[in-house]
Amino acid sequence: SGKNPKGKINVHFKLQGDNFIIYFEDDGQGIDLELLKKRASEQGLEVLKGSDLIFVQGVSTKIETSELSGRGVGMGAVKEEVVKLGGKIKVESDKNGTKFIITLPIFDQL
Repeated sequence: SGKNPKGKINVHFKLQGDNFIIYFEDDGQGIDLELLKKRASEQGLEVLKGSDLIFVQGVSTKIETSELSGRGVGMGAVKEEVVKLGGKIKVESDKNGTKFIITLPIFDQL
């Protein structure tokens, strides 16, 4: 798409009330929703709406697996941990990049 092959990732943190919010944003090509839907359907996995498909265990757009990617575990594991902490994760994606917004409650350690 004519973009620089070296991507940029921005990370921002914000305190909002009783929550700690983490924003991860890249300047890539975005998530290919049609490919995600196709891969989920091929694997007989329940199809969700939009970008939430990236959180389904076993869904991957990679054809070959490596030590780091392609097994369909990564984002599902991230969401599982966020939920265990009482938080939530939201994804927004378009042709200009992808943004993950993780909201975690702040716990009083005392």
